[in-house]
Amino acid sequence: GFDAGDLGCASNCAAFDISACTAVCGNDSTDGLEVCDGTDLGTETCVSQGFDAGDLGCALDCAAFDMSACTAVCGNDSTGGLEVCDGTDLDGADCTDLSYSTAAGLACAVGCGAFDTTGCVSNCGDTVAEPGEDCDSGAVDAADCDFDCSAATCGDGYCNPMANEDPAYCAEDCPDVCGDHLLTGVETCDDGNDVGGDGCSATCTVESDSTKPVDVDEGCGCRSSSGSAGLLALVPLVWLRRRRRR
Repeated sequence: GFDAGDLGCASNCAAFDISACTAVCGNDSTDGLEVCDGTDLGTETCVSQGFDAGDLGCALDCAAFDMSACTAVCGNDSTGGLEVCDGTDLDGADCTDLSYSTAAGLACAVGCGAFDTTGCVSNCGDTVAEPGEDCDSGAVDAADCDFDCSAATCGDGYCNPMANEDPAYCAEDCPDVCGDHLLTGVETCDDGNDVGGDGCSATCTVESDSTKPVDVDEGCGCRSSSGSAGLLALVPLVWLRRRRRR
């Protein structure tokens, strides 16, 4: 099947050694290891190569077919030629083939050259980072991931304490809010409201002229800003009330 060269015998005597045999590419005769040669395409056509129509050719090195003139009809629900998909024919693919956790939702894009994944769903919270997710920490805040599966970054509009974001480190995401029951920034107390006269002022500073207990921050006990002196000041009043009742 070659055009020239020297035929030999394999070292195990089980086959011919054709390494020194040669085929002349370009003589319109498919020989040796050639896939085709010029106009000699065997019985192959564009249709047999998976296209709908067109003119099949042979590559210049005779090692492959030239399908550049073959055409596939996009929109006939039949994947052919170089089409990735065609209409409802997804060539057996689904969303899981594109790294999504669920199969449903895949479609074929206009032009038949790519898949349309807009219907595929990423399940934030399944601990698997899927397309459209930066990360997936199981729908909870983590050092490098917000609960909504976006990367934990200062400036993203969300305060993630697990990423060490606080008013001092990331004021744009974690503003110092008086009344949120969290002792942050320059606050010296935060009793969960922005009303003064209760031991903690409207600006979350301890009121020195109040005898009412101050809830310094969430989880902390209460204390009197005036200490024991404030309690002693109440003793005469209690004694007078008891005396009047007699």
